[in-house]
Amino acid sequence: MVGQHYAGTTQPACKLIVKPDCAFAMAGLLGKPQPYFSLQDLGGDACVVPGGLKEKADAFLNLASDPVNSPAQYLRENEPKFYDTFNRNGGEFVYVVFAGLQDGVPVAYARGFKIASDGSVNPVSYDITATGATGFFAGFNDHIAAYLKAHPNWSHKDTVATARKLIELEIAAHPDGVGPPVSILTVDRKGKQKWVEAGACPPITGTATKRPD
Repeated sequence: MVGQHYAGTTQPACKLIVKPDCAFAMAGLLGKPQPYFSLQDLGGDACVVPGGLKEKADAFLNLASDPVNSPAQYLRENEPKFYDTFNRNGGEFVYVVFAGLQDGVPVAYARGFKIASDGSVNPVSYDITATGATGFFAGFNDHIAAYLKAHPNWSHKDTVATARKLIELEIAAHPDGVGPPVSILTVDRKGKQKWVEAGACPPITGTATKRPD
């Protein structure tokens, strides 16, 4: 799992959250003070849902279904230029990728929401359960896609080094939208979580928004 912060007007924030048997990466709109929205809170709430990792990931869609609508409609009506940035990125509004073990097998479950030009918000889900090397890329990824197409044997290279290189490609290509530090977390076949690069994660552990009293 790899995360980076959006450059420009945003501040570095941890986008990889580690909880027992439930680590998740976030992409898209992380938070908003008004109307209040916290992607980390929703991901954290999903992590405590009973069941395996897939049940937790699926629960995220139910937990976030109503909360994502308020900021989406607000941005469409009051911040149309910002709203259009999501449309230009394929409509990706928020994504949470849960990584860990399911029935003893390393897996990742991507769950999120896309927005349309008419303001509708639609759930999306992808299960990454292949035995070979595979990946899920949210956010800026055009140069990542080009690199993988030009290097079809990418899966035979060191996974961590490749992940770092892919993020660096997007940082170089979109310095106004993507920036360091990069955070990298691995989850092995026994479910052990290990920081390779913590980046902005410690001591920062959440978004800039705070839950209202």
